[in-house]
Amino acid sequence: GGGRVPPRRRTDMSFANALQEQLERFWAMLRAPTDDDRLATVDLPSPTGSGPLLLAKSRAGRSLLIPFAKGQHKVFREDRRSAAVQLVRRPLRLREGDRWFAELLCQRPELDSIFAAFCADVIIRITSDTSHQPADVAARTLARWRSLFSGSGRRLGPQQLRGLFAELVVLRRLLEKEGGDVLTWTGPLKEPHDFSRGEWALEIKAGAVG
Repeated sequence: GGGRVPPRRRTDMSFANALQEQLERFWAMLRAPTDDDRLATVDLPSPTGSGPLLLAKSRAGRSLLIPFAKGQHKVFREDRRSAAVQLVRRPLRLREGDRWFAELLCQRPELDSIFAAFCADVIIRITSDTSHQPADVAARTLARWRSLFSGSGRRLGPQQLRGLFAELVVLRRLLEKEGGDVLTWTGPLKEPHDFSRGEWALEIKAGAVG
């Protein structure tokens, strides 16, 4: 099957939300097979160098299938550390022959909405990053989301709170300007700079007043 994804505008922050809603509609249209080993799929018009991305539904849950480059599945490391969302290798028989995919699988239906937002982020990152294999981009994105939600278990001190507030102020100003993009904010991901995109980067510093 096939679907239509809204035209992409990186400068329009509504794109991620529109993509998430479209993914939700695609999954709602799919009927999960009764066989444990079968998938109902729909192609996404977001091609990679190895073929299109697929949305799928099975008895295990919703998933996003990312095609491997030839032979990549043999060296790809699966990520099964989370009970809710996992990234695994999956063979799939298609009309043109057998193919291997990296499957992002959500096994908890109560998280379907969050999973749709996560998959929208994965798709945006895959289509904007042509220098890395799509499956590797998905693995890094999963690690970033896991890090974001797991946290360190420690409360932020005054200096950390000031720094976070300063970054949020800068983020808001960037989003208000033409070309603002939330994906430029890399501070929570422990990247070298708080904001970066292409050839520019920002490092934000905040101090106490008084």
